[in-house]
Order: sequence, then C-alpha cells, then structure tokens
Amino acid sequence: MTISAYQLLQSHGIQLMAGRQRVEVLAKMGQPIKMIDTEGNTFSVVIMQGHVRIDDPIQDLYPPIMVERSHIAPVSVTTVAGKKLELRPIPMDRMPSQDHQDWMRFIGHHVPGSALPEMDQRRLQVYMQQHQTEALTDGTGIYTLLGDSLAHCNPLNR
Repeated sequence: MTISAYQLLQSHGIQLMAGRQRVEVLAKMGQPIKMIDTEGNTFSVVIMQGHVRIDDPIQDLYPPIMVERSHIAPVSVTTVAGKKLELRPIPMDRMPSQDHQDWMRFIGHHVPGSALPEMDQRRLQVYMQQHQTEALTDGTGIYTLLGDSLAHCNPLNR
C-alpha cells in the first residue's frame, strides 16, 4: 500500500483541519502547499518522493489550509541486512491486533529483507505503543511489525 499525502503529513505531526483534497492534488503535482497552524504560524509544505519539506510561507492566491501541528520524532531501525530505516507513526483510531478480522484486513505481505534484530523489534514495539498505532511509514509505504520483520499493511480508520 502506498501512503497518501494526508497520512504522510499526519506522520510528521501535521493534522489537516480542512483541504484534504487540495493537499492530495498539490502533493501529486509537487507544488508547495500553504498552511497555517492553530497558533497563527504560516508555512508551506512540499511533498516529494515521500519526503516532507517545511519552508517559509509561499505567496499565492489561495488561502492557507488550517492545521494542528505537533512534533513527532521518527524511530530509526537497521535491518539484519544493514538497511537503515527512519519510520514515523500513522495515526489509527483502533488497533487491528485486538480483533482477528480487523487484523486479517490490516496485514499484508512481508517486506523482503526487512528482518530486524531483537533490540530493534522491541524498540519499534515501544514506539508504536507510545504513538498508539500499529502502522508506520518511511514516506513511501505503510508497514507494521509482523514477527521479526516488517510487513505491508492497510491502516483501518473509520
């Protein structure tokens, strides 16, 4: 599953209060998106290839999109194969592991080469518990921890 611009912004602590469709379109076009947070700070966001870049505000004809902001630090893990990943939480309104049917809809295929050392598995579990989620992103895909490896997943938000 690929990550939407909305989910990617959430993983960076930016919660849209309006303008979801406009954000998705501008992100696909690689255009800056003018935003204003609840404290009145204006800034722009550019989403390119799964990365979020926050810049000074742009000047355009459109009003800024209202957002709530919080700081969310990523967790860094290294696979057994030596690949380093920075993962951020995808907010979820319920945990699929609490219901077998939800879990079966949530879980996807294992990610090849994503086996993690036991220490990184535990760190990832603690991080997911802290952020009340079972879904993580590196900016390009959405994953969960399944056994000792990452697996693709589909977050279940209502």
